[in-house]
Amino acid sequence: MDPNEAIPRIFLSLVLGAIIGLEREFTQKSAGLRTHILVTLGSTIFTIVSLSDFYHGLSHMPYYTNADNRVVRDPSRVAAQIVAGIGFIGGGAVLRHGTTVRGLTTAASLWTMASIGMMVGIGQFRLAIISTILAFLVLFTIGKMERHFFAKNTRTFNRLRVSITTKISESASAQGWMEQNFHDRIIESKVRSDADTDKMDLTYVVIATPGKWNVTEISRQICRLSGVSNSNVKTYFENEPLN
Repeated sequence: MDPNEAIPRIFLSLVLGAIIGLEREFTQKSAGLRTHILVTLGSTIFTIVSLSDFYHGLSHMPYYTNADNRVVRDPSRVAAQIVAGIGFIGGGAVLRHGTTVRGLTTAASLWTMASIGMMVGIGQFRLAIISTILAFLVLFTIGKMERHFFAKNTRTFNRLRVSITTKISESASAQGWMEQNFHDRIIESKVRSDADTDKMDLTYVVIATPGKWNVTEISRQICRLSGVSNSNVKTYFENEPLN
């Protein structure tokens, strides 16, 4: 492919990748501006390379020629590898926070931008631009609609993060209290102890209905337990980051 034809495609893919990347950057997602630009740009470059003369000067080699002594080209082979390879990058954008999985939308946007980059690479500029506009509208507009119309559904349950510092020798008191009061609502627990200082840090993540739990009262009751030197209870919603 002539450089005068390839260079505009590369710059167009950079612009289209930046449009979606900016939206992801503003919403503080794991894959932002640079990642989306590079994914789109890389897909375009790979597609251009697959359409270029891979086998220039190698037609004398039997492996690259067919029965008529013509060079065999199959650009779709590189395109197929782009589709498979983007899965590794998309997988890195998916993170697990307790029982909640985050990053699926960002992974999908990377997958979409890879396809848009391929369209730019083969010269389907109009389709690539329209697809980018539609992808931006889906991410920006529908995202706002979800937060507005489905806010009650997405915030049906919240979480309590209970942190307790107690003596190792008397830790059964705090553990028993948590088990007695929360039981099957405990979805995650961590224990860290230091035998030299006889201290144990207990951390629990608990499912709780909004408005039902008084975090100040919970913390006060825990502090009254034998061996407990400190307790901290924070509330957060399932679709919010845990600080």
